[in-house]
Amino acid sequence: MGGRVTFTLPGRAAFDGLANVHRPLQNCGDTARGLAMRKLWLGEGRWDVIHFNFGLHDLKYLNEKGGYAAPEEGGKRVAPPEV
Repeated sequence: MGGRVTFTLPGRAAFDGLANVHRPLQNCGDTARGLAMRKLWLGEGRWDVIHFNFGLHDLKYLNEKGGYAAPEEGGKRVAPPEV
C-alpha cells in the first residue's frame, strides 16, 4: 500500500455479502474537498448508505503556504469541529 493507510479492503471484507464498498480512486482529503467533489463521487447512482470520513484531514494544522505547522507556529486547523 505504499505507506498510506486505506480502509477500503478491510471494509469490503467486513461487509462481504452485506454491502458493496466503493471509494473514489484519489485521496478524498478534507471536508471542503468532499463538498466540492460529492456530486462527481456519488454520480447518478442510488445509494442505500453513504459514509464520509474526513476527520484526520480536517484536524491537521497548515500554514499560509499549505505546509504543516503547529498552532504556535501560525498553523490554522483545516476545518474546526463545528464545520
